[in-house]
Amino acid sequence: METSTAVEHLNRIVRQTLSLSRKFGQDEHDDIEWRWARWDWSIGVAFYGIAEAHDIAPHAGWYEEMRQWIDAKIDSGMNNVCVNSTMPLNAVLSLRERKNDPEYEKICDRYDRYLMREQKRTPSGAIPHFMSNGGAAAEIWADTLFVSVIYLARRGAELGEKSYVREAVKQLVLHMTKLKDESSKLYFHGWDDVASKPLGFLWGRGNAWVTASAVDILQYEPEDTQEKRLAVGMLNEQLDALARLQDESGLWRTVLDRPDSYLETSVTAGVAYGILKGIRLRLVDEKFKPAADRAMTAVMANIDSEGNVQGGSSGTAVQADLEGYQTVPLQVTPFTQGLGLLAVGEWIRSQRTKASQ
Repeated sequence: METSTAVEHLNRIVRQTLSLSRKFGQDEHDDIEWRWARWDWSIGVAFYGIAEAHDIAPHAGWYEEMRQWIDAKIDSGMNNVCVNSTMPLNAVLSLRERKNDPEYEKICDRYDRYLMREQKRTPSGAIPHFMSNGGAAAEIWADTLFVSVIYLARRGAELGEKSYVREAVKQLVLHMTKLKDESSKLYFHGWDDVASKPLGFLWGRGNAWVTASAVDILQYEPEDTQEKRLAVGMLNEQLDALARLQDESGLWRTVLDRPDSYLETSVTAGVAYGILKGIRLRLVDEKFKPAADRAMTAVMANIDSEGNVQGGSSGTAVQADLEGYQTVPLQVTPFTQGLGLLAVGEWIRSQRTKASQ
C-alpha cells in the first residue's frame, strides 16, 4: 500500500473517532455510548492514537477537539481515580506540551500519588487490576500495562523522576512473568495473585496489550538494566509464538491458540504496532517485519469509508470459560480506533524511514 493511502486512512480514522466522541451523551446503561462519553480507558486509548496520528500528519484542530473533551470531563477524572481511569492522562500529557494549564498538572499529580503511593499492591508487588476489600482477591490483568503503566513511565520521563520509570519497568516485568504461559510463551488475560493461578485464556487483545506496552514502556528506560533485558527477551519470545499463529489473512484470533476462535482486528493492530515500533527502537528483531506487514494489510482492509476500524471485539473482562471470549460481539469502539491509529501511524513512519534510506 502507498504511504499516501495510509495517510488518508489515518486522517479518516481520526475524523471519525473525534466525531463519535462528540456524538454520544453519557447513558451508562448503553455500553457503546458509555465508552465514548465517559472518562475511562476506552476513550483514553482513542486519544492516545490521535496524539500519535498528529505526530505523523499534523492537524491543529485535532488537539483542540481533544482539549474540549478533556476539559469538559476532567472533574470526573479527578473524582474516579483507578487503574482504568488513568489512560486519558496520556492525552493530558500531550495537551500540556501545548498549553500550560494548572488543572492538567493537578490531575497528573493526583494520579502520580495514586500509582506510586496509594494503590495497594498484590502479594507479588504488582498493581492490581482488581482487588477486593481486605485483599482476599487480587487480580493482575494484561490490560493494566497499557491503561496505567505506560502513563507512569511517560510521566517519569517527563519529570525526570527515575523512580517512576523504574517502577513502570518493574510492573512490566512482574506482569509479563506472572501472566506468561511457559509452554506457549504467550500471555494469559489475568492472574490470581492470591490463589497463584492463571485467569482466562490466551486472549488476543491481552497479548497485544503486552506487546504494545512493552515497547511503549521500555522506550523511557535509557539504561541497559537487567529488568529491561528480561522484558525484551520475553517480548521477542512472544512474537516468535505469535508469528506461528498468524492467520494467512494477516489477522490473529481473539483466543490465539483456538482455530475455531474468530479473527479480530484490535489484537492485529496492537501487535503490528508493537513490532514496527519495537524494530524502530531496536527492541524487536527485524525478522518479525513480514508478520507486521501482513498484519497491516489486514488492518487497513478493515478500515471502512467513514473511518471506522471494523472487526474489533467489544470490551472484554477476564472470562471464566472459552465461550465468554467467543461470544464477545464485534463493535466499533474507541480502543480499536486508537489501536488502529497507532498501527497505521507507525507503519507510515516505517515507510518514510525506508524511503529516506
